[in-house]
Amino acid sequence: MLLKQSFSFSLNADRAPQLKASVRPLWVYMKPLAELISGRGFDKFQPGLTSRFKAYKFAYRLTYCEPTGDTAMRLDFESTLHLGRVTAWESGACDLEVLEISTGSVVFTEHHQLNSEDEFHNILPRLVLFMRDATGWPKPPA
Repeated sequence: MLLKQSFSFSLNADRAPQLKASVRPLWVYMKPLAELISGRGFDKFQPGLTSRFKAYKFAYRLTYCEPTGDTAMRLDFESTLHLGRVTAWESGACDLEVLEISTGSVVFTEHHQLNSEDEFHNILPRLVLFMRDATGWPKPPA
């Protein structure tokens, strides 16, 4: 388990300096994926994401999976060339996959083990930008 140690300095009743140390698990300082997934925290980002993906001419759908021991959410994307999916589990596992529609071939795949919601938000653009750039955005390929 990753731990973070912090220190505080104060004066006791006799005005003598007192140093206190505390050790907490690192997860106390990070937002777990459970808030994003089971807590449906990703809902608050939908208006902005839907608008952006529409500008890229992507179909987009968010699905919260049935609760299990390791609940997940899926983000599905469709462009004229590709089908993309991001699946994130509360455990921190996250898969990014893109298939080329014309051949059915996997053209992009990554697996990540995330420790926080911030890490999820940092890797999500990798799939989106791959799909966007392949379409020649802002001008679609001829």
